[in-house]
Amino acid sequence: MRLPFFILLLSIVFFFGGCGMKQYAHKRSAYIVMKTPAIKYADMGFIYSDEREVKAQIYKLATPVLTLKLGKKACMEGFCYDYGVFNRKYLHPGYPKETIRQIFLGRELMQSRGKSGTGEGFVQEISDADFDILYSVTKDMVRFHDRKNNILIKIRNIE
Repeated sequence: MRLPFFILLLSIVFFFGGCGMKQYAHKRSAYIVMKTPAIKYADMGFIYSDEREVKAQIYKLATPVLTLKLGKKACMEGFCYDYGVFNRKYLHPGYPKETIRQIFLGRELMQSRGKSGTGEGFVQEISDADFDILYSVTKDMVRFHDRKNNILIKIRNIE
């Protein structure tokens, strides 16, 4: 009687344990800097991504100190927000929705406004009454700097 119960219990643990962790198609280590009026982190971490979601984790002394999930909503430390609310709370209300997601994916912002190509990536300079952004993407680094609002997001890939 004990052996079948043990096998059933073990099967349940493996089933739920295997389904509990999301598997991402891509994983990369990076040095991540996030400095906004509301967020201040800079340390090593990992960026996981697939076609639907990006997850960034910053670690300090082998413990995650910041987890940011960017999918249908922007989730940070277990609280999920619509991207507009996330922008108002952590970035700038004038940014288009999903700006933070585009940055972590290294994609163009604001319909490629102010874009110029470089040999290994691109640069965007975007200025208006609300922000003054210098955004550059290369194979090794993504750097978003809004000089007017004191926002810096830098992702340096570690290979």
